[in-house]
Amino acid sequence: MSLYAKTLLTITVILGTVVPLIYVHTMVPAMITVMALPLYYIIVCIYERYRNTSVPMRYCFASAKSDMNGLVTDVMSSTAAIRAYGDEKRLSDEMCVQVDKTLKVCMMSNNVLKRWLGNRVQFLWSFLTSTTYVAALLYPDKVGAGTLGICNLAGSADAGEPQTAK
Repeated sequence: MSLYAKTLLTITVILGTVVPLIYVHTMVPAMITVMALPLYYIIVCIYERYRNTSVPMRYCFASAKSDMNGLVTDVMSSTAAIRAYGDEKRLSDEMCVQVDKTLKVCMMSNNVLKRWLGNRVQFLWSFLTSTTYVAALLYPDKVGAGTLGICNLAGSADAGEPQTAK
């Protein structure tokens, strides 16, 4: 992906997350904003843990992909020598092992992102939404039903769909 597309996607994600949060916190009482600060801190900590986990996974993926590319290059550049020495079985077995390693690393990183990180952030965000509703029930003079509905709709739109094991 080009640098322009990556930058544009990053800006879009940041604005799509920050603008609804700013709107929510300007509409609800300051008490709810203060209650949300530990939640945001925990979400940032979880995200940092995910980034620390994903770096070794990307390294494993790159090394497995490099080994696989080396095998493909060997097969493409020396087909006559491979057939002459009967190395087809050995190379095909090695290729299967490398493809298996590459797919395992790719699937594992996807599982960590969707099932581990996504489920935890979803749970925390649901907790904040529920707490906001309870606060609105306890203090109906501070937060109206329409404001609460708009705030929770804007907040829950960022939470995404729950990630389940398939």
